[in-house]
Amino acid sequence: MKRIELDLEHRYMNRFVGRHRLKAEEGVASVGSSRGAQIRLMGENVSGVHALLEYRDNGWVICDMGSEQGTWIRKQPVIEYVITGSTQIHIGGHVLKAVPREIESGLFSVERKPSEVFAGGQTFHQVVVRRRGVIVESALLESDEPFVFHHGGKIHHIASTRNREWVVKNFSQDVVLQQRLVNSLTLEATPAEKVKALWDPNLRGPVLASLSLMLLFVLLMLLAPEKSTMEFVALEPEENRFTRLIYDASAVQRQRERAQQLRQHIDGQTVRAAEVRPQATGTPEQESGGTSQEASAAAAKVVNNIQAAGISQLVGRISQRAANQAAFVQGVGQRPDQNVGRALAMVGSASVGESGTASAGTNQAHRVQAVGTAGRGGGQGSVQGLGGLSMGNVGNATVGILEEETEVQGGLDREVIAQIIQGYLGQIRYCYERQLSANPDLYGKVQVRFTIGSSGSVTAQTIGNTSLRNAMVEGCILRRIAGWQFPAPKGGTLVNVTYPFLFQSTM
Repeated sequence: MKRIELDLEHRYMNRFVGRHRLKAEEGVASVGSSRGAQIRLMGENVSGVHALLEYRDNGWVICDMGSEQGTWIRKQPVIEYVITGSTQIHIGGHVLKAVPREIESGLFSVERKPSEVFAGGQTFHQVVVRRRGVIVESALLESDEPFVFHHGGKIHHIASTRNREWVVKNFSQDVVLQQRLVNSLTLEATPAEKVKALWDPNLRGPVLASLSLMLLFVLLMLLAPEKSTMEFVALEPEENRFTRLIYDASAVQRQRERAQQLRQHIDGQTVRAAEVRPQATGTPEQESGGTSQEASAAAAKVVNNIQAAGISQLVGRISQRAANQAAFVQGVGQRPDQNVGRALAMVGSASVGESGTASAGTNQAHRVQAVGTAGRGGGQGSVQGLGGLSMGNVGNATVGILEEETEVQGGLDREVIAQIIQGYLGQIRYCYERQLSANPDLYGKVQVRFTIGSSGSVTAQTIGNTSLRNAMVEGCILRRIAGWQFPAPKGGTLVNVTYPFLFQSTM
């Protein structure tokens, strides 16, 4: 029997890490940094699924899966390489020494004589399936039990043979089935072996730790004193009238009745005093006191009459009319990405004439003269040494694209991507100009990397090399790129794009 395997010796930074053995019947083994990879490599330069080791056409082949850093053999990057002998594969800082091996074994050899087969014990139906000389399936059944074999989309029931020599059946040029009757002893596991089979080696540490904690807890319980020397005295809450009010509903009701009686008594005294005061005669001091109380009552009556007449609403209407007849000053301004200056104010549909006269609807026009500014402008003013107001270019900038540093990998042409990006260039300029008011000296280059999915939308975006070093601008650029839409790539493949933008202020 011939068995083909691949030995892998794993080293990282010239240090031995481990050894792997791949079998041909396993088919494919993945290499990368993901948790599901059969051969896991850690490091920043290793992709999730970096490469695949595959057995095909009677040989082992390594295929690079489009990794960013690549797979290197003999100082050359490879896409697909057939491993014929001892080969060193370099991935990041890892080195995999791959050696293919062919192992010959006579376990199920056809040339073995029937006399060499064990004659004692129980009789079994032995079946071996080979594919290209490699055993892919074997079974040991009851002497009269048929073998169920799936091949060519069909289910084959292979009846048991009565021959103790190998009986060979060819299903195709690559698939061969061998069967015979053999004798074998049935060995039963001892109780100790059954318990050991149920014991998971990975649980040995946690179970021992749990047993140790339980033993320690039992020892502490045994060594603890039988009676505690500390005495706990139960403190009863002091009973007071507030507690009775909270928990005694009848006491609460009595307090409410007492408060209501007191309120009625006070109201009755007030009414009697009002009835007696006009008829009483007393000293001048008493009369003067009565006069001040009557004046206060008269003032309160006037305030009530004013509120009833709606004087506050009348004052609000007068203030609104005065505001509508006020003079306004208008300036022209838009967002920073519209290549115009900032606005002093924006008032409805008012307009500014060439002579400096502003009008707002049917209101009276007012002329604005001798307004100056200490900033840069192109207007005229009567203040010596100061410039007039004008619509200057405040926050303007240019955004350039370095074509020699542009990279496109995938199923879209470079010209198509450049045309789409030209349509979105106003968004990139807006992100930059929005920060110029706070930092007029801001300039530099930002390299953006993004991936276009099979539907044409952007699935991932990141900042590469940057000399701008402004998190606000870079974050704004990434948010804008996330909403871009491109044509669907050819074949539904991913497209990796590297685009550099050069920012410079034109103030």
